[in-house]
Amino acid sequence: MAEELNIPTNQIALADFSATEGRYSNTMQMIVTAWDFRMLFSEIAPGSPGKLVAHPRASIIMSPQHFKAMLGVMNERLADYEKTNGTIQWQKPEPPRK
Repeated sequence: MAEELNIPTNQIALADFSATEGRYSNTMQMIVTAWDFRMLFSEIAPGSPGKLVAHPRASIIMSPQHFKAMLGVMNERLADYEKTNGTIQWQKPEPPRK
């Protein structure tokens, strides 16, 4: 993303990283508009007997340009990971039945 602005990434200082908090997420919903991509990250966990509950963990909103740049970086990192650790096995889930 900084590369798009022609700013060398080694010249960007990260301010107070200790203020951030990592959160686990095992599901994500996305809303796309002409102006932005909105991602809601949640953790699905057991709730009352026989039910699952999605606990919201983080909401990220990005411009289409930043989203596309992020996807490019994520695809590069995924390719590097699989080159080192092997292909990640994944199947697209079936859509929910109505």
